[in-house]
Amino acid sequence: MALVLAGTMLALVNAAGAAGRIFWGWLADRLASGSAALILNGAIGIAGALATAAIAPHWPLALTAAAGALFGFCVLGWNGVVMAVIVRRSPADAVAYATGGTLSITYVGIVLGPALFALLHDVAGLSYAAGFALLGIVIVAGIGCLALARRAV
Repeated sequence: MALVLAGTMLALVNAAGAAGRIFWGWLADRLASGSAALILNGAIGIAGALATAAIAPHWPLALTAAAGALFGFCVLGWNGVVMAVIVRRSPADAVAYATGGTLSITYVGIVLGPALFALLHDVAGLSYAAGFALLGIVIVAGIGCLALARRAV
């Protein structure tokens, strides 16, 4: 894929993520449950991860774009809903600590995630497809944590 086209595809993924932030917040309000919206986000995110893992050179550009957009819609769109869930579940005097701690962990993932992905690819020999499929497994773990947290309330 040419560099400009790849950049355009990345812009599409990010635009889908921006749309996802609006949609997932709206859905959380409609469901009256941020954690339920996040579980649905995770389920669709797994489909997006697997679709992205399946991208092949012979795929039509529209299908490649759709897979990336689906993935971006979920994995870039969850943040606001998570913050709302954290705020609702935190004692009033601990909201700043809870949201700050959550954002710290999130940003560690943002900083280290791409480097870890590259390390697994370049050093361990993991294919890009396997790396994206592995992200699906990470999402499964997140859904599991959400399910446990919902039961604890």
